[in-house]
Amino acid sequence: GNGMSNRCPDCAKMVSLEFQDPEVDGDIEGEVTPPEKDAEDQKKYTFNASCTVNLVRACADCGTEMKTASLEMSVDEGEFEYDKDKHTAKECDGTFTFEQDGDPEQVEEGGGRYAKSYFGATVNVLINCGCGEGVHQFEMTDKVAASEMDEA
Repeated sequence: GNGMSNRCPDCAKMVSLEFQDPEVDGDIEGEVTPPEKDAEDQKKYTFNASCTVNLVRACADCGTEMKTASLEMSVDEGEFEYDKDKHTAKECDGTFTFEQDGDPEQVEEGGGRYAKSYFGATVNVLINCGCGEGVHQFEMTDKVAASEMDEA
């Protein structure tokens, strides 16, 4: 086929595709780097984060997966302010965890007569310090051209 056909193998007819809710595959990987000991700003922490998000477009009639894509998202050298003097509870051991904040949001763009269609996702992430308090929120986002999605 020329990759343009959206014929569902199960329904055996031309169908519309429904963009399913994006899902984060596995965990959000992240690493926080505290400021250097001699840094002027002792509250400026930097971080890197990454995750993989799976996109699926499925047959609107029967739900059979038709097109898929896997997006690798990342943030490099993100920054946030963290005052460790305010976090002196013994649970605040200098470790940080990255957690998905709510479900990923769909990104759908284009699809007009001459516009390429893009599908993607935005993942909201919360960085928590050791005691479980959220200290920073950020988002990662990416998209793929509909024509570059893989046949499921």
